[in-house]
Amino acid sequence: MAFKENLTNYVVNGLAGEWEITAGTVVPHEGILKVAKHGSRVQATILYADLADSTQLVDGSADWFAADVYKAFLLCAGQVIRSDAGEIVSYDGDRIMAVYMGDDRDSRAVRSALTINWAVREIVRPAIQRRYPTSTYQLRHVVGVDRSQVLATIGGIRGNNDLIWIGRAANYAAKLCSEDDNWPTWITGEVYDHITDDLKYAIDTGSLIWEGAVSNALPHMRVVRSSGWYFYT
Repeated sequence: MAFKENLTNYVVNGLAGEWEITAGTVVPHEGILKVAKHGSRVQATILYADLADSTQLVDGSADWFAADVYKAFLLCAGQVIRSDAGEIVSYDGDRIMAVYMGDDRDSRAVRSALTINWAVREIVRPAIQRRYPTSTYQLRHVVGVDRSQVLATIGGIRGNNDLIWIGRAANYAAKLCSEDDNWPTWITGEVYDHITDDLKYAIDTGSLIWEGAVSNALPHMRVVRSSGWYFYT
């Protein structure tokens, strides 16, 4: 009973009182946030990149092979995100979360998504095939992107806590990662409306690379998807 009473007191006391909310202009980090009721509101675009069918991968492959695939995908995704001035804020198994801020945040996030698709096709898959020529595994992935105001705060217990992100963009970008991986990039209509034209058309043909779609996870939202890619020359 003592454990239950103590835990109840922690929860009740944690729910009581007013929050200290500040308006953020940079991606928040633990050094500027307190463990107590302190949060930073920011206007941000959030990207989630996730391996598709990772359950099948871990169920049907040796753990070390799955680890190789995870690391190769996360390495490429992380390098691409950094090249577009995105801030990596979380790794969760086979998933990476990044936050973009600034006036061109939507274009940089979508460019990251399209470049990740290029990197998977042109770098990661061929590298896996060269290293494991008898393997039939084909890496597939989905990237979701949304924009909104989000609140960053610290969750957990002292000595073992992490940043948590509350707001539409964090939730919706993650949900879009569950969509059909035949179109590796899924973004909300609001994000699409804010990206530059060079991210809307194929580099070689000039044709539109996006199409409207119905999201199973977000059926009420305007969503567009793409199987196109972007790469740095």
